[in-house]
Amino acid sequence: MKTKQYNFMIKAYYRLGVLERMLRVIRHRGGYIHQMQMAESGAETLELSLTLSTERPPELLQAQLNKLVDVITTEIAPK
Repeated sequence: MKTKQYNFMIKAYYRLGVLERMLRVIRHRGGYIHQMQMAESGAETLELSLTLSTERPPELLQAQLNKLVDVITTEIAPK
């Protein structure tokens, strides 16, 4: 199966360990990160922009990320 690249835009509460939890979910679900950018988007939130590839449907990864208590929204766009 061929891997495709996707752009993920994730907005989350900026709490201790949130970045590590999101990256762990991506790793466990077979995602390979090619590019990553993170910035604070308010006093208590952050925005994470990822370019990643996966053999699985990206909606599965999106669903798993949305289960994290600190994640507010997740958007996917094909690269």
